[in-house]
Amino acid sequence: MSDAEMKRVFTALGMTVEGNTVTVPSFRSDIESIYDLSEEAARIYGYDKIPAKVSVRKSEPEVLRKDRNSIRKRAFLCVPADIRK
Repeated sequence: MSDAEMKRVFTALGMTVEGNTVTVPSFRSDIESIYDLSEEAARIYGYDKIPAKVSVRKSEPEVLRKDRNSIRKRAFLCVPADIRK
């Protein structure tokens, strides 16, 4: 959503937009935070117009993997030998 579209949505909802500041009218007591503003903007703009993005988690760096394996080995050695298998 462009800045111009967001400004249009907020203005249509009776809010004042100056730069990055949105002033909410007193009769909109349901809007308390930036999250509420985001929800209003998305609702009016249309959830179907907002592209879905899939978050991709990168694998952990080799250094962390080696360190984690080292910790597992040490933990294994703390277990009594007759229980280890």
